[in-house]
Amino acid sequence: MKGAYRVYGGTFQQTSLNASVHAQAGARIALRLMETTDLHGHLRGYDYARDCPNSSVGLSRIATLVEQLRADHPNTLLFDNGDALQGTPLTDFYARERALSATDVHPFIAAMNTLRYDAGTPGNHEFDYGLVFLQRILRDTAHPMVCANVLTAHPEERSNMQHVLPPWVILQRDMVDDRGNTHLLRIGVIGVLPPQVTLWNRLVLDDRISAQDMVEATRAHLPCMRANGVDLIIALAHTGIEPDQSTPGLPPQGAENVALHLAQLDDIDVVLCGHDHVPFPQPDATVQDGIDPLRGTLAGKPAVSAGRWGSHLGVIDLTLEQAPDGWKIATAQSRLEPIFTRSANGEPQERVPESPAILRLSETAHNEVLDHVRTVIGTLKGHLHSYFSAIKPDAALSLIASAKLDYLDFALRDRPEATLPRLAVASPFKCGGRGGPDYFLDIAPGVLSVRNIMDILPFPNRVATIITTGQDVKEWLERSARIFSHLTQGIENQSLLNNACPIYNFDTLFGLTYTIDPTQPARYDDAGYLTRPGCHRIHDIRYQGQPIDPEQKFVVATNDHRAGLGTPFTGMTAETLNLGRPITVRALVSEYVQRCEEIAPQAADVWTFAHHPNTSAVFNTSPRARDFLAQMPGQTVTPLALTPSGFLQMRLNF
Repeated sequence: MKGAYRVYGGTFQQTSLNASVHAQAGARIALRLMETTDLHGHLRGYDYARDCPNSSVGLSRIATLVEQLRADHPNTLLFDNGDALQGTPLTDFYARERALSATDVHPFIAAMNTLRYDAGTPGNHEFDYGLVFLQRILRDTAHPMVCANVLTAHPEERSNMQHVLPPWVILQRDMVDDRGNTHLLRIGVIGVLPPQVTLWNRLVLDDRISAQDMVEATRAHLPCMRANGVDLIIALAHTGIEPDQSTPGLPPQGAENVALHLAQLDDIDVVLCGHDHVPFPQPDATVQDGIDPLRGTLAGKPAVSAGRWGSHLGVIDLTLEQAPDGWKIATAQSRLEPIFTRSANGEPQERVPESPAILRLSETAHNEVLDHVRTVIGTLKGHLHSYFSAIKPDAALSLIASAKLDYLDFALRDRPEATLPRLAVASPFKCGGRGGPDYFLDIAPGVLSVRNIMDILPFPNRVATIITTGQDVKEWLERSARIFSHLTQGIENQSLLNNACPIYNFDTLFGLTYTIDPTQPARYDDAGYLTRPGCHRIHDIRYQGQPIDPEQKFVVATNDHRAGLGTPFTGMTAETLNLGRPITVRALVSEYVQRCEEIAPQAADVWTFAHHPNTSAVFNTSPRARDFLAQMPGQTVTPLALTPSGFLQMRLNF
């Protein structure tokens, strides 16, 4: 297969094409589409936080699958669906520590160039390091990058708005049919990402971009794409799959997960999804209206979502048939190709080897990152882990909160806000869930290095400080408590966690004490919006032993992601405080450890569950959690059995 591409509205331009024959009646073309998504900086099969190989992640293994699947198929296209350039110590190192020279190519981009991607779209995390850095990195991509719904400037300055990237591209490819003849196909590719990126990265982007609704932005460009004679339109949709709960034909404006709504657009032929890290298709999932996880279709159209961190390669095999009005999809089969399997005890086992070419290309970068993450910063007394973070605040959260409160003590000196009560926010990141049974924090006593802080804090969020009220604090806690399922009193072995809400949304506010009652309906829905104003899960909120006053103001140390979200997390009355130099939470905790030299954080009794006799719930944790059951005084936790995916189920009695 040979070809070229042309990007409309962008800087990429190629026009020379090989000669191809006219389509013949009855001709069929087999076309294989391959997708990576949410690689999150996992270039090699290596866990830098634990400083050991990891066979369950890595573009280096995906590269082997791509080579194999190209070898046995005449016509293939490879796409990336975003969130590739953030998420590991390697990508953080090249964003924060090691400046790229004028001639340097980011190691992840170099690897993607080696794989010969056909097109890509950014995800929301591509913007985590700012627009200037992103534009510098993308300068070196060998494939076109597209995004239809992110623009510069503000919506009210429409005359000056420009797309940050070209909204779409037409790939022109010579395809071989089942008779050995060659045909020129024109494949349109359009990309979108969640418009919430402007909120999530508001502080680092400094309002330099605006984002449109994904469905509306896509709909606006489709007529022009069709007018340019495309044979097929593929949506690179960095957005998750959720059931359609809106008015028919009217998706929620600005919604985050709209892959189904995109598939419902008439001119979209194929949807490549991502963002939520949930693999699709899923043979053991339930068919819902418009969502068929067994066949791998959305609104009847082929779709795929390739998990996260290089866990899978998404594959859609199409058969295109020539019709009077152009090429049409005759058959489609979606599937996932995993890079690893799990043993009987839940441990990951290599399914495909790493690509020698990617290993050679990334060797220098790999060694530079190892030198950085092995830098010693202090000593740890005691064990830090997150095996029970869903049912009790852990010691790692206490460490984060202590560093933030120490920061406030220093930063508020000689300021009028120094008299206000202070709180610190921390949430568990590595706590299983979509990350799998290996995705837990586990740091043994001994030397603490940079890698350990990155293990505790996987995201490079900056410290942000706000002033908010007692009433907003209560709403904040209610919103966080939506991670729990609605339990029924007197029922045993219910599911504790709401799987639709990742646990990193579960904020603990240190400086307070409070009770959480999951037998009450959640006040906020999965997306974090107030839907049950008469319901309350949070009770008996106290500061220094006294009930908080709804009008009382608090200084809260959080991160830029939370502060940037505005109303859903911090309330209408929140005010951001500028306390000096921007600093990441990681750097703050590292500096705190270096000053202390030796730390022994303890789990704090910030919150407890309400007591309900004859009521229990089950949750998933790592099999290694058995070794720490003695650390759970006052709570009855019983190990049950391993799940097929390798988690250990445990029962919690209320």
